[in-house]
Amino acid sequence: KEALLDVFNTLKDKGGVQSVVVSDDINLSKTGEIFKVTKADADVTVDLAGSTVNCAGAIDIDGYEYGKADRAFTVDAGKLVVANGTVNAGDTYGTIKANGDVQVTVDNMTLVNSVKNGLNLKTTNAKAVIEVSDTTINATTGGGCEAASGTITLKNVTINQTGYYDHCSTCVAASYGGTVKIMSGS
Repeated sequence: KEALLDVFNTLKDKGGVQSVVVSDDINLSKTGEIFKVTKADADVTVDLAGSTVNCAGAIDIDGYEYGKADRAFTVDAGKLVVANGTVNAGDTYGTIKANGDVQVTVDNMTLVNSVKNGLNLKTTNAKAVIEVSDTTINATTGGGCEAASGTITLKNVTINQTGYYDHCSTCVAASYGGTVKIMSGS
């Protein structure tokens, strides 16, 4: 548990290959307590090993609108792999956001989002890529995924979308030249 929190707190200053295996659930409840990759040479793997990251209360990082944290995992540069567990977005706007020229891999996960206007997965840069496999996305009032530029690829992904708030309450969306590739799933 402490190893992951240490990575959460120091990753902005690190690059290179890093790997962490989580053996206990993590509750991110302090202001600014999210996982953020910002170094171009970062190549980070987080194996949740069946654990859950709960983001309830992770609010007010960098003054994001409505006072909510942007995502549980934010990737501005480099590579991130998240595998084998659950991310519950709680009070954040979703689980994973790719902002830059980045590569994100999500494998064997359950992603949960219930925030209005929120999305579980989002790309915001034309070079951002999120590849998702063997994953379940559960969204209530928030949405499943949006490629707002960039590319999201879904392989053997199940999206359970319930409730409606606004245009963000969608299973899959592409905008600003983004692409969503659905290879298999439901």
